[in-house]
Amino acid sequence: MLLRKTLLYMPAGTLGPLIQLATIVVLTHWLAPVELGVYALVVALQDLAQIATLSWWSQYGLRYLDETDPALRARQDRTEIGVIALAGIAQALLVAGFTIVLGDGPAEPGLIGSAALAGVMRGTVVHASVRARAQQQIGLHAFAQMAAPCLSLGLSLAGFALFGPGLTVAFLAMALGHCLVALPMALKLDYRQVRGGIDHATLRRGFRYGVFTALGAGLAWGSMQSMRFVTDLVFGAAAVGLIHVGWGIGQRIATQLSVLATTALFPMAASRARTEGIAAGVSQLLVAGPILLAVLAPATVGLAFVAGPAARLLTAPAYQEMTAAILPVAMLAGGVRAFRNHYLDEILQLTDRSRLMTALDGLEAVTTMLLCGAGALLYGIAGALIGCLVAAILATALAVVLVARQHGPLLTARAIFATGTACLAMAAVLAALPRPEGLVGLTVTCCLGGTVYLAIYALFEHRALRQLARGSFTRKHGG
Repeated sequence: MLLRKTLLYMPAGTLGPLIQLATIVVLTHWLAPVELGVYALVVALQDLAQIATLSWWSQYGLRYLDETDPALRARQDRTEIGVIALAGIAQALLVAGFTIVLGDGPAEPGLIGSAALAGVMRGTVVHASVRARAQQQIGLHAFAQMAAPCLSLGLSLAGFALFGPGLTVAFLAMALGHCLVALPMALKLDYRQVRGGIDHATLRRGFRYGVFTALGAGLAWGSMQSMRFVTDLVFGAAAVGLIHVGWGIGQRIATQLSVLATTALFPMAASRARTEGIAAGVSQLLVAGPILLAVLAPATVGLAFVAGPAARLLTAPAYQEMTAAILPVAMLAGGVRAFRNHYLDEILQLTDRSRLMTALDGLEAVTTMLLCGAGALLYGIAGALIGCLVAAILATALAVVLVARQHGPLLTARAIFATGTACLAMAAVLAALPRPEGLVGLTVTCCLGGTVYLAIYALFEHRALRQLARGSFTRKHGG
């Protein structure tokens, strides 16, 4: 069941992020560093507005959307419609206000309006995607994940060709692309009651459950985005544009590999928790640790070897040197953070320990801001990068200790040894190869390294791989 669900989620977990990565790369060929820097800051602020206004309800729906009680489901649905409407208004105001103060000069009215509209539509599609995941409508979830970035990129390129490159054109294209996705999704999602006002009891339950999750997401946003805003404050928007490519690609690769590997787990674990008890749900989630380690570790090692050739192949000349330098650190920091977000945090969320999750997020956010800021002032952009990495490692290490106290060892020595040995073998092969150049050389190098890793890993973990293929790969709660 787990393997089948993961394979069903794979198109959304693969193609959607690839399109988002392509967008980052393509924009380097159309926008100057200062414009790309403002673009990165606005998109980050759109994310913050969505987290602040709507993510709490999205997480409540993912955990508690009811499929058995028609009356409760009707109350949830009509409450959701009201929440989405109010959140959209709040998002528009927040993004517009933030955009006014961004950049090195006053923002144009067209940029302010297009950024606000794009933020509202992005937030709506993000929620609709989570709702589809809660209902286990995998095709609809995939549609949201793939169609929205694809349409946004295509419309951006068309707009650049017709009207010239610019931020207003990019955000209008983003808004239109997400609108074209949101409309059919609203029709396909199984809303059973859309008339009537918000049910205040349901709203309170959703808020009580989701507020700490949303607060944690906001703090996690601070951890992930501190690099951009510290850079803007210390070095200016052009520097943000230069680091955005490497930092964004590295973080996104780590995040999306984690999503691809584990996205089917939480809905399954939540379902088991509702029907069989919390222990059964946790045993399902404990599978994620070895899977994430086996996926993130080789990706981080491999990217360190091909960062330079990849940067030269993909990005515009102005961005290549900085991108090549940043990619390995960004991938490592993103991988450490993804291990916590997609494994440790989901265990805490399932067991209703959202306050502890929020405390960990707060610790990482504060530590990241302090270390990133100090590093930037003392050692420039390199210091800011290392500060972010150290903060992520400290927060994840603490989370491992706290979660392991309640649920036992989170990774077996066998899993660590198998992954480490396979990564060393892959690194030895990559180091012996000539430096790859061009698309063909890069592809051959990646395929060869991946094949070596998989072969060595399978020697040690063939039994676990067979269990995963049969869908019976679970661990005992507390064992």
